[in-house]
Amino acid sequence: MPGEMMERLAVLETGVVECAGWVEAVTENRNKMEDKLAEMQLKLDMLASISNKMVDEIASITNNEMNRNTMNHIVKNVVGEAMNTMKPVPSVRRIFPPPRQISPPPSYTRKVSTKPLPSIRRLPTLPLLSVATARQQEVETVKKSQNLR
Repeated sequence: MPGEMMERLAVLETGVVECAGWVEAVTENRNKMEDKLAEMQLKLDMLASISNKMVDEIASITNNEMNRNTMNHIVKNVVGEAMNTMKPVPSVRRIFPPPRQISPPPSYTRKVSTKPLPSIRRLPTLPLLSVATARQQEVETVKKSQNLR
């Protein structure tokens, strides 16, 4: 019996050592995950702050635009009422005639010349000289020029 107990005790100790290793691994992973979570929360807070700033800016722009539209509407109404209450002055009509209809620009097909295009003819070309022939002609030219002196 005492041998069996010793065996069981050794097995239990081995199991406890393995469990302790697993506990350390789990604790280490937990710490890493907590660090990552803290980083993610920081990023989330930063993004939430940026998002709030953007929402505030959009609200401000929208409010300004609504104020501008309201002001335009008020100005149009006031000017319209002023125009309706004013009597037209005949001399103003003579100074500013009614706008005329602007004719469209002439089409490009009217600007095309009706003359026929000149014929294209081939120009005469000189035969190509080889390098040896060109050098020989240069030597002959030099000799002729020396003989003339």
